[in-house]
Amino acid sequence: MQSKTLIFIIGGLTAIACMWALYLYILSDEPQEPFASKVSKPISRQTNTAQTNSNNQTTTAQQIRSEELIKEQFAEQIANVVTAFEQQAKYPVYSVLVTDPELALPIPPFEQAKVTMPTFSQSGQLQDISISASVDKLKYVMGDDITILLQVAGANATTSIFASANVKSMQGESLLPRALSLSQVGAQQTEFRASTSSNTLSLEGAAQELIVRIEIELDGQDYVTTVPFFLSQASAMIESVGRVEQEDEHLLIPLQYDVYESGYFFVSAYLDDAATGRPLVSLQGEGRLTSGSDELVLKAHHQALKDAGSEGPYKLRVTHAFRGAEDGEMADMQTAISQTQYDIPDFSFDGYADTPYANPIVEEQLEALKQLAGQG
Repeated sequence: MQSKTLIFIIGGLTAIACMWALYLYILSDEPQEPFASKVSKPISRQTNTAQTNSNNQTTTAQQIRSEELIKEQFAEQIANVVTAFEQQAKYPVYSVLVTDPELALPIPPFEQAKVTMPTFSQSGQLQDISISASVDKLKYVMGDDITILLQVAGANATTSIFASANVKSMQGESLLPRALSLSQVGAQQTEFRASTSSNTLSLEGAAQELIVRIEIELDGQDYVTTVPFFLSQASAMIESVGRVEQEDEHLLIPLQYDVYESGYFFVSAYLDDAATGRPLVSLQGEGRLTSGSDELVLKAHHQALKDAGSEGPYKLRVTHAFRGAEDGEMADMQTAISQTQYDIPDFSFDGYADTPYANPIVEEQLEALKQLAGQG
């Protein structure tokens, strides 16, 4: 997530500084000859003093140039870190401008959990036919439908294909009463699908990692592949968005929850431009919610909205929502989401307080980076 950018920047900078310090230590720690070798040095070696000095001078010049190049590269890396840090420091971590929209676009179905394998003829020769298996998403909550997709590339009309699937625990226990037959989609033998409700599965505990085991018979050859996914009990349901309004320097977006189990909740979302679909701002929210109806408010900072250049209308796209594991619990519990997108009306930039974001700690860190980069 973009909100973690500052953490990655600081971590990367720390690694660069450690490597640099280690390199300087190695350069300064020149090997010394033992005392005994100094007092008992052969005369034949002393006759080559001039040549040795010449070689040492050449080596020293190369080392100096190598050090200069490393210093230049280090300075360039630090300058890049300062630029990235300075850009991110303009926004609070809960409301960050999307600088690369491609990375914020929704992941297409069947792309998060996908496994591809080759096929072989009965003589053991590699064929032009390949098999890809996937499920429509990586994480499910109880009540979701699970759709299994088998794609066969390179097959022709005469290729014989049969496929079935079962859901199993990581220990190999079948969780469906019987295997699912995958049905051909369309006239060509390129896609086969099957679906089942997660309610038909028996889940042990609040969350569990499971696999779909797919058995394929292709022209008399048997193949098996597995696709992993996660299933959890729903901790709550995000049912709707309440009244959105401007307050000081923020756009407040209240998420209306139906909470099944009290706890500390987290949510990540993107605010997209409704007209173009372009991701504008990455949002994060967290807070403790109690059972029943409750609310968690996302806050979009005006600076991020202005830099994104859109006054709306918007679409709110929730990408990840869960209840954090409490003491004694083994895993987080996912939050169900009633819609893939929620409509957010437009708001004029003039309605925000023109207050820039300021964080003294971040400013101190930025100043330290500038000093390190020689920009202070």
